[in-house]
Amino acid sequence: MIIYVGEELKGGFVREVASGIEESVRFIPPRPHIRDVEYDMLEALQQEGGCTAAVYETDQFTDEAGVIVEGVMKFHKTSGAEVVLVTPSIARTNLIVAEAYDKGLRNFIFQGGSMSDKKEQLLKCLVGDYGKNGREELAEIEKAKEKKEKRQRAFRTIGVMGALRRIGTTTQAIQIVKYLQSMGYKACYVEMNDVLYRNNQFARFAPPEVSYVTMSMLTFEYGFLDEEIGLVNIEGIDMFYLRDRLPEILERKYDFYVYDYGDYLQKDFNKASFLKDDVQIIVAGAGIGEVDTALEILQNVSYLRADLVFTHVALADREEVTEVMGDFGAGERTYYAEETPNPYVLSNPGLYQSLLGLEIKEGTKETVVKKKRRLFGKRRE
Repeated sequence: MIIYVGEELKGGFVREVASGIEESVRFIPPRPHIRDVEYDMLEALQQEGGCTAAVYETDQFTDEAGVIVEGVMKFHKTSGAEVVLVTPSIARTNLIVAEAYDKGLRNFIFQGGSMSDKKEQLLKCLVGDYGKNGREELAEIEKAKEKKEKRQRAFRTIGVMGALRRIGTTTQAIQIVKYLQSMGYKACYVEMNDVLYRNNQFARFAPPEVSYVTMSMLTFEYGFLDEEIGLVNIEGIDMFYLRDRLPEILERKYDFYVYDYGDYLQKDFNKASFLKDDVQIIVAGAGIGEVDTALEILQNVSYLRADLVFTHVALADREEVTEVMGDFGAGERTYYAEETPNPYVLSNPGLYQSLLGLEIKEGTKETVVKKKRRLFGKRRE
């Protein structure tokens, strides 16, 4: 059996190929989200007792590229079927193709081709021709992948994750960017979370709940805004807020990318991405109900490389907190942040020097320190 997920009229070429190889075809109607077709596909798999291939018409889905690819890979692992993606283009600029290629998928059909072209492509997918012999279109993706890996070796990523919400995670991420800038490096902030903040003060200009970057745009004057890639410069910091544009963001020539992942308990916390970062920082607290979460994280072997930055801890309590962390093998990875009323003003460079151990970038003559600005610098008419 071959499953085609999409409009039956567009999948006519699949029916013709299937009849030639004595296979049946099961059509699953298009849905906006890939999770919406999972039940129908599993039901078809159970009824037919197996599946040769699953062909997905990708432009029906409104999910992010990573979510779509995760869904098709899930069915591939469940059924053992070949996965074939029908896409508007087979190029590195197609986020779904690029994401699927990174996961090892090589079967793509160009949606704009003729009926005979699509039939030929499907047959090659079914016999594994593209996986064995390569494909001209995919060669460009491979080149782009090699270029990206080379570029990634040229910069470092710093992941900042909070043990709890409202513990100071975003403040620390911004402070790190400010510190890197003070050392002569080109650094940016990337919002990698879905945390929302209540917006009462600027209710006329934005929804009741907004992201941190949006709230900063409402509060501070900003230098420039590029809505296409999701970039705004606030208080001298380049801040990116569209995660699905990350491949393009990484093409920009920054020395450091500082990712703000939100908090550990958040539903959308991207653990896999955090663990890939060159430097991993967990922001924690030592108050009632806070330290237990930090200890829970420390007992997870995934976070053995991460440093801990404690916020809002009195000087008198720090030695005891360090001893407790030492009992869990993290005493030498424990640091303390000072009070930071304005995240956009660097308050404790010594902390970040201890964390990152950087030298001033070669060629940097002096550190430029901007004047402190009012917390609420955005004028509203």
